[in-house]
Amino acid sequence: MLRRTLACLFLFSLQAEAAPPKYARPPSTSPRLAGAERLWAAAAAEVDRRKASEAWEAAAEAFLAVAEASTIPAEKREAAKASVLAWKNALHVEPRVRAARDDFSDGAEPQPIPEREQRLLRAFERYLAIDAASDDAIGILFQRANLLRRHHHFDAAMPLLLEIVNRHPRHETAEFAANLALDTFNRRQQFDQLVAFAGKLRADKAFLAGRPDLAQIVERIHAQSRLRAVEAVEKEAKETGDLALYDRCGEMYLELRRDLAPAEVDEQADALVYNAGVCFAHGRSLERSITALGSVGKRSKLRPRALGRIAMAHADLAHFAEAAAGLEEYATTFGGQDGALAAAVDAVYYRTALGELDVAERDLMLALRSFARRRDDLDGVTWQLVARLLAAGKRTDARRVIAAVPDPGKDELRFEAGRLVADTACPIALVDELCPHRADAALIQRARALVTRTGHPRAARILVDLEAAGTSFGLGGLESRYRALAAADDVHTQMAAHARLGAIDAGNGRGTEAIAHFTECSRRARDAGVHPWLVTCERGLAALGVEVETVRELLPPPSAAPVPSSVEAPAPAR
Repeated sequence: MLRRTLACLFLFSLQAEAAPPKYARPPSTSPRLAGAERLWAAAAAEVDRRKASEAWEAAAEAFLAVAEASTIPAEKREAAKASVLAWKNALHVEPRVRAARDDFSDGAEPQPIPEREQRLLRAFERYLAIDAASDDAIGILFQRANLLRRHHHFDAAMPLLLEIVNRHPRHETAEFAANLALDTFNRRQQFDQLVAFAGKLRADKAFLAGRPDLAQIVERIHAQSRLRAVEAVEKEAKETGDLALYDRCGEMYLELRRDLAPAEVDEQADALVYNAGVCFAHGRSLERSITALGSVGKRSKLRPRALGRIAMAHADLAHFAEAAAGLEEYATTFGGQDGALAAAVDAVYYRTALGELDVAERDLMLALRSFARRRDDLDGVTWQLVARLLAAGKRTDARRVIAAVPDPGKDELRFEAGRLVADTACPIALVDELCPHRADAALIQRARALVTRTGHPRAARILVDLEAAGTSFGLGGLESRYRALAAADDVHTQMAAHARLGAIDAGNGRGTEAIAHFTECSRRARDAGVHPWLVTCERGLAALGVEVETVRELLPPPSAAPVPSSVEAPAPAR
C-alpha cells in the first residue's frame, strides 16, 4: 500500500528530467561566463540527441570551471547551478543511457552508478560545497539523495533524506523526502525503523499540517504496527495456550476497530471484529465472542463465517436454539457458500435434538430443495429425523419426509432407511421396531426394495415381516421362515426370530415352546448386551408366568402381564 501511494510522489524528482531545464538570463558581462553561456546555447539548439548530449556535457564542464575559479559568491552559485542543470540535460537526451529502475527487483544491494551519473553526483557535491543553505541547495540535496537511492546506495541516501526532514521541514522537498525514507525502510524490511520514523512524524503535527497524503500514510503505518503487535500476542497465545492472552488479543483487535477513521469503517472493520471474536472463542470467552462476531456487517464477506462461529459458540454454551437459528440464517442467506449445506444439516440436527421436529422437518425440506445435487450429505440427518418422528408418534410427518427424499446411496444407510420405511408402514407405534401388520403398500414396496439391495445380514427378518404383509402364505409358512432365521449368523436376526416364534407359540397355546423361544432370545440378548431385545423377550416370559430377574423393575405384575403387542403372533394374510 505504501509503495503504491509513493508512486505519484516520485514526480518531483523526475520532473526535472522530463524535459531539459531552462537556463534563461541576460547575456553575461563576465568573460568567464560568456563562453559557458555560448556552449549552453549551442547545446540547446542541437537536434541530434547524441551530439546534444555531448554539447550539454561540455557546457556543464565549462560552468563548473567558472564556479571553481570565480571569487564572486553570486557568480559561483549561478555557475554551479548551471553546471548541475547542464549535466541533467546531458543525461536526459543521451540515447545510450538506460534510466535507473526505481524498484528493488534486482535486490537491495548497491548497484554500480554509471560514470556520467557519477559526474552529476560530483556536480551536486560541488554545488553544495558552494551553496549549502538556499532553497536551491535543499532541492539539490534531495536530487542527490534520490539518485543514490535509485541505485540502492541506501546508507548514503538515507542520512540526506532525514537531514531534509529534520533540518528543513517546511521546504517543498521535505514531504517527498519523508515519503522516500518511509518507502526505503519498508522495502528493506527495516520495520522497527519504519515504525519509529512514522511515529516521530505522527507526533509532529506542524510537519503534517497541510500534507494530508503523508498524514494518511503515517496513520496507516501506525495502524499496521499496532496490528503486528496484536498478531504477536495471538501467536504467543497459540504457542502457549494461555487463555488470558487470547482475551487480550481480542481486546486489542477491538481497540483497533474503535480507532479506525470513519472513512475506513468497511471490510477492514469487519475483519478486525471477526478476528476479535475468534480470539475470544479460543479464550473460552464465548459471550464476548458472540457479541464481537455479531457486529460483522450483514453484507460483509466474513458474515457467513461469523454466523458459523456464533453457532459454534452458542452450541458450546448449550444454547442450542440460538445455534440452530444462526445456522438457519447462514443456510438461507448464503446458500451459495461452501458451508451452507453443512449449516443446514447442523440446524436440522439441533432442532431434532431439541424435539422441535416440525421446525427440523421445515429445515430439512428447505435443504432438500436447495441442495438437491448434494443429497448424500443429507442422508444421515434425514433418516435420523424420520426415526425421531416415529418415536414421537408422528407417523404422518414421517411419511411426508420419506416421500420427499430419494433413496440413500450407501448400503449401510440404505438398510437403516429400509427399516425405518418398513416401520413407518405400520399403523401403530412399535417397541421392537418391527411390525408384521403393514398398512401402506407403497411404503412396503419401497422398504423391500431398499433392504433387498443392501445384502445386510439383518435384512432377512425385515423381509419376512414384509412378505407376511404382502403375500398369502399361511401362519405355518411364516413360522417355518422364522425357524430358518433362528439359525442365521447375525445375532439380531436370531433374537428377532426367537421373539417371533415365541409370540406365535404363545398365540397358539404352546406355552412350553413359547417359553423356550423367549428364554433363548433373552440369553442371546444378554450375551450380546442388547437391552431392547432383552426387555422384549423377558416381558414375553413374564406374560407366561416365568420369573425374570434382569428387568423386573420394568415389568408389570405377572398376573396382569399380557403378551407384549410387539411380539404378538402375526395373523395370516387374508
